[in-house]
Amino acid sequence: MGCVPSSQSKRPKSDNRQMSAEQGSQRQGRPNDKRSNQTPQHPERHDNHEPKQTPGQQERFNNREPKQAPQHLGRFDNHEPKQAPHHLGRFDNKGPEPTPQHQGRFDNKGPEPIEEENIDAFENGAQAGATASRGASFESITNICSQPPQVEDMQVIGNENSIFMIEPFKYNPSQPDRAPNPINVGNGYDDRWDENHLHMPCSPKYVDAYSQEEKDRFLRVTLPKMCDLVLTLEAVCPQAPPLLRIGSNRSVTMSQKQAASLLACSFFCLFPNSSNRKQSQDADNYQNPNFDRLYANGPPQKMEKLKCILNYFRRVTEKMPNGVITFQRYMLPSRSYPSWRDSSIDLGDLHLTTSKKIEEVQNTLQADFANKYIGGGVLGSGCVQEEIRFSICPEMLVSLLVCEVMEDNECIFLIGCEQYSSYRGYAHSFQFDGDYKDTTPKDKWGRKWCHLVAMDAIYFQNPSTQYNMKAIDRELIKAYTSFRPLGKGPNYEFGITTGNWGCGAFNGDKQLKAIIQWMAASVAGRPLIYAAFGDKKLIETFYEIYAILKNQRATGVSFDDIINICPDPPHVTDMEQIQDENSIFMISPFKFDPTHPEREPTSVYCQNNYGHRGDMNHVHMPCSPHNTTKDKKSVWSLICKSLIELKNMCDTDTATVENLTETIQNCIRHRCDMNSLEKLINEIYSIDERRHFMSTVLSNICSLALNVGLVCPQPLPLLRTGLNRSVTMSQKQVASLLACSFFCLFPNRSYSKHRNKFSSFPHANFISLYKTGHPKNIEKLKCILHYFRRTTEEMPNGVITIRRFSLPKQFLPIWHKSHTSLCDLHLTTSKKIEEVQNTLQADFANKYIGGGVLGSGCVQEEIRFSICPEMLVSLLVCEVMEDNECIFLIGCEQYSSYKGYAHSFQFDGDYRDTTPKNNWGRKWCHLVAMDAIYFRDPSKQYNMKAVDRELIKAYTSFYPLGRGPNYEFGITTGNWGCGAFNGDRYLKAIIQWMAASEAKRPLIYAAYRNKNLVNSFNVVYEYLKDQKATVADLYQYIQRYLTQVERGTLFEYILNTPVSFLK
Repeated sequence: MGCVPSSQSKRPKSDNRQMSAEQGSQRQGRPNDKRSNQTPQHPERHDNHEPKQTPGQQERFNNREPKQAPQHLGRFDNHEPKQAPHHLGRFDNKGPEPTPQHQGRFDNKGPEPIEEENIDAFENGAQAGATASRGASFESITNICSQPPQVEDMQVIGNENSIFMIEPFKYNPSQPDRAPNPINVGNGYDDRWDENHLHMPCSPKYVDAYSQEEKDRFLRVTLPKMCDLVLTLEAVCPQAPPLLRIGSNRSVTMSQKQAASLLACSFFCLFPNSSNRKQSQDADNYQNPNFDRLYANGPPQKMEKLKCILNYFRRVTEKMPNGVITFQRYMLPSRSYPSWRDSSIDLGDLHLTTSKKIEEVQNTLQADFANKYIGGGVLGSGCVQEEIRFSICPEMLVSLLVCEVMEDNECIFLIGCEQYSSYRGYAHSFQFDGDYKDTTPKDKWGRKWCHLVAMDAIYFQNPSTQYNMKAIDRELIKAYTSFRPLGKGPNYEFGITTGNWGCGAFNGDKQLKAIIQWMAASVAGRPLIYAAFGDKKLIETFYEIYAILKNQRATGVSFDDIINICPDPPHVTDMEQIQDENSIFMISPFKFDPTHPEREPTSVYCQNNYGHRGDMNHVHMPCSPHNTTKDKKSVWSLICKSLIELKNMCDTDTATVENLTETIQNCIRHRCDMNSLEKLINEIYSIDERRHFMSTVLSNICSLALNVGLVCPQPLPLLRTGLNRSVTMSQKQVASLLACSFFCLFPNRSYSKHRNKFSSFPHANFISLYKTGHPKNIEKLKCILHYFRRTTEEMPNGVITIRRFSLPKQFLPIWHKSHTSLCDLHLTTSKKIEEVQNTLQADFANKYIGGGVLGSGCVQEEIRFSICPEMLVSLLVCEVMEDNECIFLIGCEQYSSYKGYAHSFQFDGDYRDTTPKNNWGRKWCHLVAMDAIYFRDPSKQYNMKAVDRELIKAYTSFYPLGRGPNYEFGITTGNWGCGAFNGDRYLKAIIQWMAASEAKRPLIYAAYRNKNLVNSFNVVYEYLKDQKATVADLYQYIQRYLTQVERGTLFEYILNTPVSFLK
């Protein structure tokens, strides 16, 4: 919304770069700031400058004050970064003492931080009898995805954050010599000297800055083949690679030849603003990608790393590889953080081994124990897990060029990088051990089946500070971010291989870190291989814990257990902190205070906001200047004239029903049948009811409509198909909009034989409800007019939200392969869905939300919208739903009681809704509109295409939008899509149970007064839970059931077929 205040958080920068000579010489071990043969005491910095300690540098967890200049773990440059990352990596108050590069790092003083047993294993190999393999079968995990994960073809990728340096390429195993071509863009460097792209040495803006001596050195290299890679850089990389900056979910894909050309530039130290940090400000949050520090004097392992890298250049200049690599930065949204304390997810499968290193375990996501500056000390003196991996797979070094420092909720995936060198030893004993031929297969993009995730742990200078929940929560978020699959199915949810992450020189507790990673993998729904090379004692202990915990399973829960998951209104981030452009507020930031319940939200005001909103992204408001007649006269002025005349008659107690119907006809500018409205007021209302409505209530409805431009100073956004978008407004704004619907004022939003540009939206005006029809229409009108009576007596001061949710295709489950356990289920015949509090309540919706509520419909959805009329605003803003979409209605109040159903439905008096409010002022009422298929021929539902569609719809509707009890509370549903839609209630029950199970939420099934269904469902529930059936088992039951020639009910088929017969 143009006039809705929006702010983007800007990362604060600090200029605390000064240091004292005493600090510099003391920390570097370099008297007079000159190089010496002494070992640097600060194993993390290999430069000539140390930052002066500032008061804000006392390390604290999650400290995000803008003026700090913290120590940066893993920086290898000549200056401290200007920009201060949020996570300082320390939990003490001792100031910025020397810190190591990253976990398990070794400096020149020797390997004292890591246990000698493990060092010996790395140096000499695992000894006979010293290995262990425990837990789930190794093969069962590595065979989840034994072939390279399948991805969409490059040419169909339309995501602007998936950036390709090459033309669409498809690897063909029958033509392995085919190589990808670079994308040639004319003058590709002219506009790419910005903060979002790599500054290239061949850019005109850089070449022009060369001194003559630098140009001569650049042109007179002694390595002609590597020189060719540099000199052909513009042809090989016709555009600058984008930077993968903090907070971006973004990837860059390039050919191995492009990687080689970029690394040749690093070899010659050509990247500007990298080696010379005095001239660099923008590069402070990035590693130095140039190799100059690797060439300097240092420990022998620097020479061994150089051997690996030069072996890589030898290999690629002999025969250039023709594959593809991808670097993908991932940031986990805060709304997706798990609620660890309340998680009921079972612990995942675990295989434990001492005989394998992480890089030796194929077909899994391999953990890189990273520095938050990716690569750590690979181009300096560091030589442990991350630096070794980057040395033997030098294509990974390209990530140093493009990846900014990682935040706590970020990780970096490196996909397709090839291994070129063998090695032996570890840390100070590391040695290049000859050439390595990587025979790993490729996916259809041409990427090696090698997925690495860089995940940085906290450095604990004082090891005791890790035993605090802030530190543990940070490590859990980092591990979960790194392990969370980016889609569903074996192409995303393959196993993970990790080990003693954050231990060694980072002082992490091995046993604590093992449990943290197991928790993260379990919540991510992925099996774990724990490769503690040479550490048999840890593996044996871990296996004992695994065996004990895996045998302790939860049992079923009661009704109270489900509704008490979230007994209080779900707490959400305060409005003023919401910066998502898809969360649109019609009100100024508001926080409900129970001690001041009279406070009410205020509208967002801005000038001339209707002047430019006659588009198809906003509601066409009756007060808009774009609402004109064919001869360009203002329709609003005509409306105001009619409404003012009617209001004056109401205020003088002279208004009649005929005056009301005439006003409505003047507003819509044609005559129409309004028999139901006339009958209700003239014949059904008592004399007192009619007088009160015509004088008091109707006058207030006129005022609400006349003031819509003040109450709603900007038009509502349309929640269109495919959008993940919400609109939040006050109950007063809702009343004003519904008053406009009462007088049928919204242009093009009434029923018409002629299609218009709003044909994909429901009819929002009430005109169809006023027509002659069944008595149930009058009962619905009673509910709506009762709502206006209540808001006339006292305007409610709460807030409601309408949210459209579209589930991305990559999040759809692979049903026939799901190992998810069946969720807890409570069955009841005594409650209606709207009576079950503290749960997500299902609305059995039409794909046009509201269904026939303003027509002749009168079943579950229409009744709910009649007794809670604020829900009718959704008809104004919500476009027709697709199969993978649902609509949430949050905070709507109930005003009427009712009795009966369908033809017997009746208004049954006033209802006082005492539901508590959350911090936004919304009632603890969450409804999800989910539309089922209408089967004109009921036999059409017995095919897997129909079943899959209903599974998608149910899973979309039950999918939690975050982690923890504020999102994963229980669901209340019932016979969805049955009744008039002809759905098989037994089949729909199983479908909804599968969807709730996959969403990991308990289910209350309210089959009101249907005792037979509830009893039979309970038998099936107990039967399947006893057999430990999974979601995949239920899917197979349905598949087999549909093939039966003479079928009974699905429940009967399940009870006659043991789960073991499905295998």
